[in-house]
Amino acid sequence: MPNNNDMHSRCEVTWVPHRRLFIAYAGEFPGLFHTDAGSGYRARRKINERIRDLLITNDLPASPTEPWAR
Repeated sequence: MPNNNDMHSRCEVTWVPHRRLFIAYAGEFPGLFHTDAGSGYRARRKINERIRDLLITNDLPASPTEPWAR
């Protein structure tokens, strides 16, 4: 049963197709509290949009080619 210190149960994975890689991030942030589901949903959507925008605007380096794949 997960507890408040269990980061693995709060971790989410997102596939970045143009880079062919996965990223993992915490879906919950300490100190972020909301009194109703609507404001919590909006905050979560805003966090997800910010993460997506950072991935798009930061040009991640292409993964190095493995020597055996040449």
